Amino acid sequence: PESLGFSAAGLKAFQQAMRALVDEQKLAGVTTLVARHGKVVHFDAYGKRDLETGKPVEKDTIFRIASMTKPIVGVAMMMLWEQGKWTLDDPVAKHIPEFAGLKVATANGDVAQLKPMTMRQLMSHSAGFDTTGGYEGKNITDRTKPLQAMIDKLATLPLAAQPGSDWRYGPSVDIQGYIVEKLSGQTLDVFLKSKIFDPLRMTDTGFWVGAGKD
Repeated sequence: PESLGFSAAGLKAFQQAMRALVDEQKLAGVTTLVARHGKVVHFDAYGKRDLETGKPVEKDTIFRIASMTKPIVGVAMMMLWEQGKWTLDDPVAKHIPEFAGLKVATANGDVAQLKPMTMRQLMSHSAGFDTTGGYEGKNITDRTKPLQAMIDKLATLPLAAQPGSDWRYGPSVDIQGYIVEKLSGQTLDVFLKSKIFDPLRMTDTGFWVGAGKD
């Protein structure tokens, strides 16, 4: 480790601290890897990947990446941007006509958008959509239905803020996923697999765990 600028004692302390999170039952299991200049100086798997079965975490255990799906969709969007399929200053309604007349909720009732939301705002969580919690109970992301169902639902709801006026971490990237489908003519999972995962040999990355990989 020292030859790459790391302290062996420091890495040991790091390992102990991460393992302590498991021992203290703050995490079920943890995998840690530290590398520099292409060389691994620390790789450790500790704890359980399944509390019910007691299966241990291993170095090739597959984890949910949750919101880290967002930068992957961002890459897909930028690939389509490079192809000239959309621009940052496009109105979102150019690609999603259902959003053309969205109103904005205010204390005095719904009002019109001051300026149409743009793709730049959609890409930066400032298009006016609410936080995920703000849509609680409205079932805008029913995983049993295609993304069109989400668009149809959002088209009936007012925005939470004027586009460009507020930053809210909500369904913007889900909407981007829909745009990827429209502009590419492929479902999101197929586009990500064929254009990103396969070329980068990300063979264990997808929307579900393949047979024999659990």
